[in-house]
Amino acid sequence: MKICMFIPNSLPPGGHGFTVHNIAKSLVELGHDVVVFCRRKRNRSEVSIFDIFDCNYKVYRMFLPRSRGLFHKPISAFHLRRLYKHEELDLIHAHTIWPAGFYAVSAFRGIDIPIIITPHGDDIQTEPEYDYGERLDPKVDKQVRHTLTRTPYLTAISKSIKEEMIEAGAPRDNVEVIHNGVNINEYSNIRPHSHGKPYIFSLGRFVRKKGYDILLRAYNRLLKSNDSDVDLLIGGEGPEKDRLIEYCKKENIGDNVHFVGFLDDTKKKEYLKGSLFFVTPSRREPFGLVSIEAMACGKTVIGSNVDGIPDIISDQQDGLLFEPENEDDLAEKIHLLVNNVRLRTDLESNVCEKVRNFDWSVIAKQYEKLYEKAVSANN
Repeated sequence: MKICMFIPNSLPPGGHGFTVHNIAKSLVELGHDVVVFCRRKRNRSEVSIFDIFDCNYKVYRMFLPRSRGLFHKPISAFHLRRLYKHEELDLIHAHTIWPAGFYAVSAFRGIDIPIIITPHGDDIQTEPEYDYGERLDPKVDKQVRHTLTRTPYLTAISKSIKEEMIEAGAPRDNVEVIHNGVNINEYSNIRPHSHGKPYIFSLGRFVRKKGYDILLRAYNRLLKSNDSDVDLLIGGEGPEKDRLIEYCKKENIGDNVHFVGFLDDTKKKEYLKGSLFFVTPSRREPFGLVSIEAMACGKTVIGSNVDGIPDIISDQQDGLLFEPENEDDLAEKIHLLVNNVRLRTDLESNVCEKVRNFDWSVIAKQYEKLYEKAVSANN
């Protein structure tokens, strides 16, 4: 098949840029011809994912104005239709409902080509309390709802995302859950980070929906119990970092909590590998790829029982789930894993089996099956 992956940004490292890259790469390895269609970099200092990885697929970059204004839709439509004719594409896979899915459906109105659409989080999820979600804009919400009714081929990265798509108007039978993944072979022979004492690890952007305030309060309870001597290391950056650091100073836990900043891919794996276990304290989480990465390092995960996290963690089998927003419950789960080595070892043995289901080679075959269905129905 000749497949186009469409994403309307320049794919800097992280987020669903890695998803597009890994799906495309894995599909080529399955024998398909893949082109990735993305926005041209705005300046030379903006690093593109395609400048970092060797690609086995073609990349087309289009110019788009800086703001998603009046001209984005017609410019995208023009380039998509031109690419469709030039490459003789069999299908379009748009990543995000808005704007990519909306642009693709609009571009190919009246043209007989299957369009698959995959949302990745804030294009379908909404949370007014955290000012989170593109659909908080009524105009965008209308376009998302319109788009979801215009294609029979939709995928969701988690069961909770599927339910939100259905709530927004997608027919249930049109939505197939296909998770994101990892390249498991990249996590072998990782050198563990050496901290000098046992540590718990977490990683993400410091914004309210990620729940790091919950994690710090739970960890504070652990320290005050004087029953465990482990540090907490947290990687990442974000607007709430100063507030989190101030909490640690106020509670006199700054010697035990270490904010290690931005971590490149190699460092991230080393910190994961060296930890006792990983914690995902999110209030909202469409899927939670870093939890899969922790599992690929052989580590069990404590995660909040919200959104896509239960798609990854089976409670008491390969990890532990805690009640969202409940710092007492999280503190109990952390205490349990820190002090019960036998339980931690048992969970880790199940993790190694579970994570194989999330290898990109497995995920790509699921997409391949859906593509074949779409193309067959179109002929």
